This record gives sequence, C-alpha cells and structure tokens, in this order.
Amino acid sequence: GNTFSVRWSGKVLADFSETYTFYTRTDDGVRLYVNNQLIIDSWINQSATERSGTINLNAGAKYDVRMEYYENKGKAVAELRLSAPSVTKQIIPSSLLFPN
Repeated sequence: GNTFSVRWSGKVLADFSETYTFYTRTDDGVRLYVNNQLIIDSWINQSATERSGTINLNAGAKYDVRMEYYENKGKAVAELRLSAPSVTKQIIPSSLLFPN
C-alpha cells in the first residue's frame, strides 16, 4: 500500500466579486485553506469523496490557496474544483493559478 502526504500551495485569481465554492474530491484526507481560512476540513480516511466550502472573494484579487492531502493505502485521488454564480464548476484553470 501507499501512504504519503502532500501540500500544494499557490494563488488563485478571482474573476468576480462573488461567493466562491471550492470542491475537493479526495481519497483520503484533505484540508483546504483559501485566504488563510480553513474552508474544508476532512482529515479522515475516506473513499473518493467530494467536500465543499465557500468564501467571498473580490474580483481582480489573488488569494492564497493551500491544499493539504494525505493518502492511506488504496487508490490516491486528489482533485480541486471551484464554482461561483458566474463561474461554471470546473477544475481550477491554469490561467487563474499563480505560484507563490
């Protein structure tokens, strides 16, 4: 079996001043921080499960995003999506992602 943990960090650019929903789909545990706020906290063993959290973002601003993930045997799945009233649910496009 495989057991590991990983942390991704970067910045996401908000296109709209709206409430954004971030979705993680992981097997196993996940924590997602946006703008240093913990919006998804599911640090447990689980089969591929989607969790979501919301945060208000302002158009034109870049926000820190940090996703912490661990895998404890079995399949490894880690996906991150977002949506907003004006944004179709999608994997975050590279055009909106920036390195720290």
